[in-house]
Amino acid sequence: MSNDKNLSKGLLLGLLAGGLVGASLALLFAPKSGKELRKDIQDKAEDFKKEAESQLVKAKEKAQEVVNEGKKRGQQIIDDAKKKAEEIKNDAERLMKGAKGKPAAEQETENA
Repeated sequence: MSNDKNLSKGLLLGLLAGGLVGASLALLFAPKSGKELRKDIQDKAEDFKKEAESQLVKAKEKAQEVVNEGKKRGQQIIDDAKKKAEEIKNDAERLMKGAKGKPAAEQETENA
C-alpha cells in the first residue's frame, strides 16, 4: 500500500513538473512580445499554483480518510482483543471454581 502511495505521488509530481516545463517551452517559443509573454507565464504559473493547491487539499482529505479508517480498524482490533480476553478470563474462573469444588484425588484422575 505504501508503494502505491509513493507511485501515485511520484506520478502526480511528474505530471505537474512535465506540464509546467511543457507550458513554459510553448510560451517561450510562441511569437509574442515580451510583455505578452511575461503575462502568459504569470497566468500559467497562477494556474499551476491553483492546481497544486487543489491537489494538496485532495491529498490531505485522502490522508485524513486513511487515518480515520486506521483508527476504526485499530479500535475494532482492541475491542475484539478485550472481548476475547474477557472470555478467557471467564473460562479460567469457571475452571478454577470447578477445580476447587472437587476432591484432590478426583482432580488427579482427571489430569492424568
